[in-house]
Amino acid sequence: MLLKLPLRLGLKLLLSLLLDLLMLVLDRQRNQGLHKQSKNLDIDHELDLAL
Repeated sequence: MLLKLPLRLGLKLLLSLLLDLLMLVLDRQRNQGLHKQSKNLDIDHELDLAL
């Protein structure tokens, strides 16, 4: 019984850390995607100015 409790807490902690890491990665990927979109918009804007 005493061994199961820390194990369960450890698993919960590990799971929450993994979830945080996943959210961080997804956030970073989304931010990079937005950055790429804004770069593309800048290029489009420059093309419009050139024309």
